[in-house]
Amino acid sequence: MKANWLPVDQIPGFTNNQVTVAQVPQFFHVNADKNGNKYALLSMHIISKQVPNWTWATFEHRFNPGRCDTIGCRDSFGAQTPVVPPNTTRAQIYPDCTKSAALSALLAAANIEPAYVNYCLKGSQADFVDNTGLDIRLGNSVTEDSFVPTASCMTCHGRAAFDQSGQMTSPLGFINLNVNPPIGPLRALLPTWYWNNTGQPPVIEGDPGLVRIGTSADFVWSVPFCAIDDTQNPPTPSQCVGK
Repeated sequence: MKANWLPVDQIPGFTNNQVTVAQVPQFFHVNADKNGNKYALLSMHIISKQVPNWTWATFEHRFNPGRCDTIGCRDSFGAQTPVVPPNTTRAQIYPDCTKSAALSALLAAANIEPAYVNYCLKGSQADFVDNTGLDIRLGNSVTEDSFVPTASCMTCHGRAAFDQSGQMTSPLGFINLNVNPPIGPLRALLPTWYWNNTGQPPVIEGDPGLVRIGTSADFVWSVPFCAIDDTQNPPTPSQCVGK
């Protein structure tokens, strides 16, 4: 799970004054740090390894500006309106994702904090492309701010790998997530991220001259970024945040 937070006193400005500071605990899940500073939950990714390539789902608060921009919002189970198309004007507030009777029953049975009814499933992803070959895009307006149009959870995390030294290095063809967003390609994983092949495409297992240059970290960025070499100093927390 990954989550995005904002200080409570900044919520009115962020939501285009849809709520006051006093109303934040009513509409948002709120937590506090060790110093008592209060933060409101804006969005979250929920990730599950129930299938080999994982299942990816992203949720946003209904007051997030631009929540369904560019790629729209899709929830065929939990929302009474299963598909919300993107607005022509960006960064506006979208209608509430009014919950379906089935989801409302589940939330009630689980005794979920009432504020969570204000969080909307933006979309989910379990494959790279749909059954017509079109790229499946999924990006959160907060977590993937600035590159939602080309965001793909599976393709981004499919780049997570390490070389023979256990490091994520440039020869693997990856990018620094702290500098540049993983904007593609979206379609699937490229063999050149993991293999050096002297032959012609397609790259097939067992091809002569096929040399492994990277090992998949099974869609988990924390392995190449945050694995600790006990012969050296461990990475600082700032190196591992958001992975």
